[in-house]
This record gives sequence, C-alpha cells and structure tokens, in this order.
Amino acid sequence: DPEGPIALGNTDTIQNFVHLNDEHWFILVHVEIEAIAARILDALAHIQESLAAPDDPAVDTALVQIAEAIEAQTCVLKRIPEKMDHRLYHRTFRKYIRFFEDVRYEGVSQSPISYRGETGAQSSIMPLLVGLMKIQHRPSALTNHLADMRHYMPAGHRALIEATEQLPDLHQWADPLCFNRVLDAMATFREVHYDWAEQYIHRHTDDPRGTGGTPYMQWLRQLIDETRAARLPE
Repeated sequence: DPEGPIALGNTDTIQNFVHLNDEHWFILVHVEIEAIAARILDALAHIQESLAAPDDPAVDTALVQIAEAIEAQTCVLKRIPEKMDHRLYHRTFRKYIRFFEDVRYEGVSQSPISYRGETGAQSSIMPLLVGLMKIQHRPSALTNHLADMRHYMPAGHRALIEATEQLPDLHQWADPLCFNRVLDAMATFREVHYDWAEQYIHRHTDDPRGTGGTPYMQWLRQLIDETRAARLPE
C-alpha cells in the first residue's frame, strides 16, 4: 500500500543475493528501523528551535519523543528471529554482505582497495544520537572505525551529524529522567544488537570480525558500557 507505513508487512525487497525469506526479513527489519528514525529527526528539529529561543530551552518533550522512537526501533529489532534462522544466516547470505579486502580492478589499477562490509555503523542514527547526547567513547581503533564509517554515509547525513555535535550539552536544561531515558533506550537497542551478533555470528565462527571487518563483540560491549556511563544522577 503506497499510502501505508514503511513497516514490516508493507515493504518488499527488489533484489536479493539468495532466495530465502530470511534475507528478505533481515533487510526489511532494518528498513523499518531507519523509517522510525524520522521521529528522531523531528524531535531534533524541535531541540534546535528550542535552543535558539531566548528563554531557557524546553527539551524534555523532545527527549521523550526520541526515547520512544528508539524504544520502537528496539521492538522491531527484537523481531529478527521471527523469520530469520540463525543457522542459515551465517552460511547463506552473510558472505555477500561481508567486507572485501585487497580488491584489484584489473586494467584500471594494481593498487589494492579494501571495503567495509554492511554494518550498523554505516547507519546515521546512532552517530547522530551520540553527538546529541555527548556520549564520550574513549579514543581507540573503535572510534577510528566509526569515523571511517562516515565516508559511507550520504553527505547530507554527515553534515547533520556534524551540526548536531556542535549543539550545546543538553544536560544543563534536561530533566535527568528524560535525559537518561534516551541513554537507556540507546543502550538497550545496542544490547539487543549484541545478543543477535552473538547468536547469529559469534557462535558459528571463530573469526572475531563482523561484516564490517571489526572485532564486533568487544566493540559492541564497549559502546553499551560507555552509553550507560553517560547517565546523569537522578
């Protein structure tokens, strides 16, 4: 239904690597998660307008809207097992979305080029929220990787993330309960992602690298811990 929502049950894939409903489901779960992010952008616009007001900005309503959107995204992410078998994922279509190393374009250049595979770090949602909430991730190969992933984003997405990072810290105006609800929602989303990474990838291979070519189990745990560490005293 063109007039209906961008959501599971009303979207379909055009092209697949393998003819399995599991791959179809995996893709469409992420499509709905990205669609829900529109609510986050709407709330961000209200925050930007509020910060430009002469009086004390009112950001709590927008923070609650953001938290509710992330919670909705988490509910969608939890649906992965409904139509996606962890035994099939690793040995069927995952190999098509993994990283490619030392690719040479014959007749063009002999210099090898490596590409990151399909990874959640290429989505603009979490980097935008990290910038808004001023979450501090300690400098490491992880932060270098996250910076590199911005080159895979549309230019407009990168510009919005950079503009959001320049906004003042919201904790001076926000109710700690509202502020922390956003952080808790982010951490919970990442915990669900961590669980699926363990179930769908880690238990099936000794390779510590995920589809993006990184030590995903270690890094995902770091992101969760540092997100919760940003909570305000209540």
